[in-house]
Amino acid sequence: MMQNLNKEKRNKPIYSLFNLKCICAFLVVLLHTNMIGKGFLMPIATMAVPLFFMISGFFLLNDDNRIITSNKLKKQLQKLGKLFFIGNLIYLLIDIPAYIFNWQLGFGVPYLYQITTLKFWLMQFIIGDCIVAHLWFLTAMILALIIIAIFDYFQKINLLFRGLPILILFNILIGRYSFLLGNTSPVQIEWYCNFIFPGLEFIIIGMWIKKNINFLLSKLGKNINSIFLFNTSLIPT
Repeated sequence: MMQNLNKEKRNKPIYSLFNLKCICAFLVVLLHTNMIGKGFLMPIATMAVPLFFMISGFFLLNDDNRIITSNKLKKQLQKLGKLFFIGNLIYLLIDIPAYIFNWQLGFGVPYLYQITTLKFWLMQFIIGDCIVAHLWFLTAMILALIIIAIFDYFQKINLLFRGLPILILFNILIGRYSFLLGNTSPVQIEWYCNFIFPGLEFIIIGMWIKKNINFLLSKLGKNINSIFLFNTSLIPT
């Protein structure tokens, strides 16, 4: 009886995180609009995508702090793969006539000869844009989960936790704070919006939060959302 109660408690949804994801969804919309006061809200809105990655990483670990590769990770990759395929197909079907008839849709229409080359798809997949830049999140999530699955297969997940400080430091120094290394030219968004930064980086942070959740709750309070928001201080805005 006690085991059933504990299992029920473990499986109970964390509604506060679902609420946080809902808020993040609105923040993502804000990032792609020109609403009044957007400039003042940008520092807050930039938390949205890293928070999505963190929450995804949090739910990758079960209560024994192990990656659920056989079930949950596989299902996530299948779900993301379908969304990736359908989303890019829809934009491709829009982009091709847009290029032919020279419509100004603002999607960054690729040249027709480019989308027939392997190099185009390989580079776009690595960068995360593919047909349209707005879908980079899906590509980044897929690649990051594949990397995590590989580390888990070889039972080297702890290497990801140990390498997390390096990822954070690199994100700071080669991203928006590259001027500290003497870089005077504007940093391309691909440097800090890809499957490593913030993708893999913040998924690992989410996993680390789950792994140390009891300790973090004792130090940062009982509100789990406060832990996730605290970790957004690592975002180099």
